[in-house]
Amino acid sequence: MRISSNSQQDLITQIYFKGDKYIPTDPNSKAPQAANRILEISKNVSNESIVTFDIVMSKEFPLDKAAYKRITGLYQFDNNTH
Repeated sequence: MRISSNSQQDLITQIYFKGDKYIPTDPNSKAPQAANRILEISKNVSNESIVTFDIVMSKEFPLDKAAYKRITGLYQFDNNTH
């Protein structure tokens, strides 16, 4: 997910849903920071699935070159990629 604002640095993040069968094999979901991004799914009165994810944007989060390289460019997925 990428969230933008004219007055803030872009926020790029991933979210996960509790019970997703791919969480145990996703290395990014094991990071301590991911605990707040594994979201509980509930139902509203219309029986629709809902999640809540609070977003807080800061003025700047400097990235090192390795992190920047991971979030930019073109991505190619094959049948073995989740």
